[in-house]
Amino acid sequence: MQVSSSYDDRETSLSRDVCVEIGVALCPVEPRRVLDVGCGGGGGLHRLREALPDAALIGVDPSRGAIREARRRMANDADCLTICTSVEDLKINHPDGGLREVGDFDLILIHLSLGLFDDPPSALEALMPMLADGGRCYLVDLIRSDDWNGHDVPETFNALYEEEHAYLRDQLAASYSFQELEELAAQVAQSSGVRGQARRGGLGGYPPNSPQGRALWAKAPRLGGLLAGGGARAGAAGQMGDVVHLEFWRSE
Repeated sequence: MQVSSSYDDRETSLSRDVCVEIGVALCPVEPRRVLDVGCGGGGGLHRLREALPDAALIGVDPSRGAIREARRRMANDADCLTICTSVEDLKINHPDGGLREVGDFDLILIHLSLGLFDDPPSALEALMPMLADGGRCYLVDLIRSDDWNGHDVPETFNALYEEEHAYLRDQLAASYSFQELEELAAQVAQSSGVRGQARRGGLGGYPPNSPQGRALWAKAPRLGGLLAGGGARAGAAGQMGDVVHLEFWRSE
């Protein structure tokens, strides 16, 4: 937990913030209920609150240490709930002491967490019924190169010491090739009755000058500042250029 948290805070905060901005922009209307899967220490929840001051936020993570940090960070936010649980066991406590499955989310975000699921297809299929009509599930993760040798970590990942190299090797080993991710998106969409698509590179998977890319720019005005600031960091362009964007949506 300590290695992953320190690395993520240093190297993936830009990707996380961009994921939040694009996820919100992909929604046809401003999200009222948002689920952050693999919320870690709450950085994404904090960014979501900045973008969506009136939304109800829920963050889930199986790590107790991560949830403790997220609760500390979001302690003064009455409309943010954090739960230590796996995706498959996702439940929410009610004031009457009962339990029910959560649902009706306008936006579900999953940032660099796919490889941490015990069974990624089952985890994604468990999330699809929780989407509201018109809701979006937006996932950003690493693409494993087809020629990866199983050992070396790309220099653009900026690992500083052996523990970080080992952590990133495990992440890469659990990741998918782009073809596998396309197949995963199709499998989840077919089994869950939603629509799904895998895209790579660009802005949310779209070329910046495409109609979809221009629409995202228009709906997410803070993206420009984020990307301009992040571009000065070593490796930032390489990190953002070699990711996958999975989008699932339920038609209204």
